[in-house]
Amino acid sequence: PGVGNVLAAMRRSDNRLRVVEVSIPPGFASLALREFVGASRDYILLAARIGDQWQFNPPPEFIVGPGTTLVVMVNPEGRGMLEKLVAA
Repeated sequence: PGVGNVLAAMRRSDNRLRVVEVSIPPGFASLALREFVGASRDYILLAARIGDQWQFNPPPEFIVGPGTTLVVMVNPEGRGMLEKLVAA
């Protein structure tokens, strides 16, 4: 029940927070996480998934590349920023 309450509160908050997946597309140049995204108040990186393998709270040296899916808590601005990064 605790996690469900947190998620419900996120949805009701003025920040319009959501937990979303951001997929890294084919052709994206692999980078260390610290080179891909910096710290922001607009998102919190919760996990990264490659196939069936999960990395929770990935470290800055974690490699982000094609086939990686990032699980992120974001507000609308943060989601837009991350989507622009993967489209670049």
